[in-house]
Amino acid sequence: MIWDIRPLLTAQFWFNTNPPPLLPFFEKAFFIVYIAALIASIILGIFERKAKNATQHILLEKLRRKETTFGITGLLLAFFSYERTPFLSMHFFTGLLWVLVLGVWGGMILWWRFRIAPKLQKQGVERKEFEKYLPK
Repeated sequence: MIWDIRPLLTAQFWFNTNPPPLLPFFEKAFFIVYIAALIASIILGIFERKAKNATQHILLEKLRRKETTFGITGLLLAFFSYERTPFLSMHFFTGLLWVLVLGVWGGMILWWRFRIAPKLQKQGVERKEFEKYLPK
């Protein structure tokens, strides 16, 4: 079976205030993805508590918050889509969730990890080196 993606490229698909229901496969797939995000946030929370240094702790906290937000908001949108609630079941909101959380928020976390975190680690090493010479 070949899926036609042309409807995805129309404004009618994204901004219809009373969209047709999702195919059962996609309803289940979205539900599984959102539940997996919540499970991942719980696992990240466990690793966050066991983090060895502050940089790792902050990174895990940022990832946990992203996954929690994605999971809860996604489940709410999936519920509204399942119940076919006018306006709240618009495909625009689901697309916006995926773009904002996975794209923008994920990009910001990657930027922090590769741009900010190395500077913080370097400052931590320099501070330890400086404090080594201070009286206790």
